[in-house]
Amino acid sequence: MQINMIELYSKEDCAGCIMAKNILNENKIPFNEVAITPNTIEKYDLTCAPTIFLGENRLDGYPGMDKLLNFVEKYEQKKDEDA
Repeated sequence: MQINMIELYSKEDCAGCIMAKNILNENKIPFNEVAITPNTIEKYDLTCAPTIFLGENRLDGYPGMDKLLNFVEKYEQKKDEDA
């Protein structure tokens, strides 16, 4: 799966999902939020929430601020390469 924008698969009332969204928003990183449904679970083999995709990179569960910011850094590098 090739995605050029961060896709955050989340569930309602998921604390990790809320924290991940807050970090992305605070860093002004655009992302597409997708609700986790039975279809998305099967299609993307989702095992937890949130699950975050950027290109072929994938983070499962709330990774903590440092790991998510490293993921954001990869996004910035990708954005620069595409410019």
